[in-house]
Amino acid sequence: MRKVSIISITCVLLVGVIFLAGCQTQLSPKDTVTTYFKAIKSLNIATMESLSVNGTSSDLESLIKRSSSSMTSSDIQSGENIYKAIFNKVDTKIEGDPTVKDNSASVKVKITAPDAKKILQDIMSEEISKAFANALNSSAGSQDTESEIMNEFQNKISQPDVSLTTTEMNLQLVKQKDKWKVKTTDNLIDAMTGNMISYAKDLSSLASSSSSANS
Repeated sequence: MRKVSIISITCVLLVGVIFLAGCQTQLSPKDTVTTYFKAIKSLNIATMESLSVNGTSSDLESLIKRSSSSMTSSDIQSGENIYKAIFNKVDTKIEGDPTVKDNSASVKVKITAPDAKKILQDIMSEEISKAFANALNSSAGSQDTESEIMNEFQNKISQPDVSLTTTEMNLQLVKQKDKWKVKTTDNLIDAMTGNMISYAKDLSSLASSSSSANS
């Protein structure tokens, strides 16, 4: 199976996150993070936007720009359904007390999410095996294959015994107009989506290396 198809699929899964970056009352850094994570789990877009400094992370934005031109409304809807399934299973925990200095704060958090990277790797291996087995069958189009992968990914994410991955990190906040806001970073989005950012970056690098080698 072509690496570019996997990259495209991964970016479809991530495209909804661009809308999720980040209340009306003044919250402490700890309460801001708690409210932010609750908004993600409930897909409260307005609250997430109000609690975020920046709308999206740099790597996510770059990946989406490279694939957005080929995305259909159906692709985007499929991606939204999948990240809803992911965030529904995300568990977050604040560890210890925040560190606050002037208009900056740091909050240590533990994020547990479905291991999307492992699931995608398993699906990719399965598809490669299928491709070898059906090498002589030219009737199977890439669109059908991509649709099958999306459906399979959503099915695996929705399983009660889905593989999980846990990330510990220091979430950074800044105070703007007397309100604490979360800094959206690549590491945060990666942790919340089960390492899909890092997986997409790895695939993108492999595709670029293959392209350079063949040119």
